[in-house]
Amino acid sequence: MELPTIHPAKYHRKYRYCCSVSIGGGPEVIISDEILKPDMDHPDAESAEIHANGSGRVWKEEGCVPGEPISVPRPGGTEEDDGVVLTIVLDSTLLQSKFVILDAMTMEDIARAEMKTVFPAGFHGTFVKSVL
Repeated sequence: MELPTIHPAKYHRKYRYCCSVSIGGGPEVIISDEILKPDMDHPDAESAEIHANGSGRVWKEEGCVPGEPISVPRPGGTEEDDGVVLTIVLDSTLLQSKFVILDAMTMEDIARAEMKTVFPAGFHGTFVKSVL
């Protein structure tokens, strides 16, 4: 698991859920291929266990590389995972990127916006130097 994120109200406090990118596809995968949402009440669960026993949730799409997940709480939400998870996904099959919005509780797609370009996979966004 890399690039974990939690509900902003839980920073520096006890939390139950986080979201992070992970390599779940085996040794041939060299960069993240899924987003994991482990239940931290089961902190020893590995990616394979989360897949097998349901101790968390997983978002994965064949040929796709998800970027850093961002947790956004629903205004007025009462549960820690009541909100959405945002990510930019590089689809290596279509050679284009998409913005994906996931339900934070179920990790299922709510919406997506296809891009006509490739948004490069990177860490913590993309920084570009402007030349004047």
